[in-house]
Amino acid sequence: MSRQVKFHLAVVYVLLTLSVCVNFLQGRRLLELSGTLNAQQRAVIEGQTVPVLHVKDSSGRPYVIGYSKDALPTVLYFFSPSCPWCRRNSPAATSLAQQLSGKYRFVALSLHSGGVAQFVERYSFNVPTYTNPEASAIKAYALFSTPTTIVVSPEGRVVKVWEGAYVDGV
Repeated sequence: MSRQVKFHLAVVYVLLTLSVCVNFLQGRRLLELSGTLNAQQRAVIEGQTVPVLHVKDSSGRPYVIGYSKDALPTVLYFFSPSCPWCRRNSPAATSLAQQLSGKYRFVALSLHSGGVAQFVERYSFNVPTYTNPEASAIKAYALFSTPTTIVVSPEGRVVKVWEGAYVDGV
């Protein structure tokens, strides 16, 4: 084998080794990033304290949903009018609100204001409904999908979290 061929083979081996190392480091970085994203996408954890919610009422005026030690526990039902599962789940959510009346305060929150009035009317959604929680609240409550139901104690601690539509046995 000539010197020139040996030199080219050595260069190829070095480049191949560098490529393997770079691919390994990139794969490791992707795994780290996916772990970070997964942690951010998890719902709030039972026992976690959550902040008050700054939202808008049906007139577009600012409103604060807070928690008081003297009040009832609060069921926060997060939905989106464009969400097919939210539409399917609306009779169950309304029924739940009626069943919990007097034991829990039931509040519905749409992540966006578009289509909320039509949703409330079409599905006879007869619960206090608010819109547009602040971005900091969406992050604090880990709201990445709808419907999501979160029960909050009067002290502002998460008691229970359900993601998705209600099904038998839940």
